[in-house]
Amino acid sequence: MTKPSLGLLVVAACGSVKSNPDAPIDSVGTDVPGDAAIVPLNRQRVVFSAQDSSAIDQIFSMRLDGTDKRQITHEGQQTIFGAVSPDGTKVAYTTTIANNEDVYVINIDGTGRRQLTTNAASDFRPAFSADGQRVAFLSSRDVAAFNIYTMTLANGDAGAVKRLSPSANQQEFPAMGGTNKVGWTETFMVGTSSQTEIMSANEDGSAITNLTNNPATDSTSAYSRDGTKIVFSSDRAVTGTLQIWIMNADGSSPVQVTTAAGMNRFHPSFDVNATHVVYSAQVAGGSLNMFISKTDGTGETALTTDMDKYVEKMGSWVFAE
Repeated sequence: MTKPSLGLLVVAACGSVKSNPDAPIDSVGTDVPGDAAIVPLNRQRVVFSAQDSSAIDQIFSMRLDGTDKRQITHEGQQTIFGAVSPDGTKVAYTTTIANNEDVYVINIDGTGRRQLTTNAASDFRPAFSADGQRVAFLSSRDVAAFNIYTMTLANGDAGAVKRLSPSANQQEFPAMGGTNKVGWTETFMVGTSSQTEIMSANEDGSAITNLTNNPATDSTSAYSRDGTKIVFSSDRAVTGTLQIWIMNADGSSPVQVTTAAGMNRFHPSFDVNATHVVYSAQVAGGSLNMFISKTDGTGETALTTDMDKYVEKMGSWVFAE
């Protein structure tokens, strides 16, 4: 069975989704107190990667109605895999300098750039812990396959670095959430075929669990703010077409969110309230774009289009202003 490529996640599809990126979704007023339990969508932003006017991938943010795009990084080389801290003040990302991928952190306003990893191996795809004090990332520093590691935001890899789940398997797409939980995607060989699963463990490497255990491709997961839910992409409904799914953090009760055919959807994240999901998607022949829908799959709306100045939009980590 042929499965979507996890390295690129750029797959053929057909069809279209009607979009109006200038129209707010579930627009609500901005006179809600800052400590209100429900944060309006127009006071939330998503961090994502896209090409700048020089065709170099950089990290951007925009509102969850598709407006007010802001460029955060201005690196001279490809800069991808941006992840925002839960308080919305910092962004960790990957950039390539002198042919080596490393993890950096920067303030949300583009100031205070700081290098977190300095290893000669490739270090990339960072994800913040729920308290914003630690960062999970991928590295090939110990084995040929990429594995999940954690480090503190304060010290980077100049401090203690924990290899979470030593494995000869390829691990990808780290996520953190709940009480010291780490999730990731891992590819296993089952007979002569590969099987890609969502995994989880405690930050100390204990309680390693296969959450999905399904012959389909299950990938690109993220936790809800309270750590009780995981949103992920899977082709378990239709082989070769990735859709958005939600399950409990222990892997139980998986529910399909998006169902419209003709478009692959991946890299999802919950909004701050866990009432919406934001994700990347691609229609055949088009660029990657950012979309949002309610957690029941209704109201799917494009936040970016192929006509935007910035193309190949990918990844989603949401925070509140």
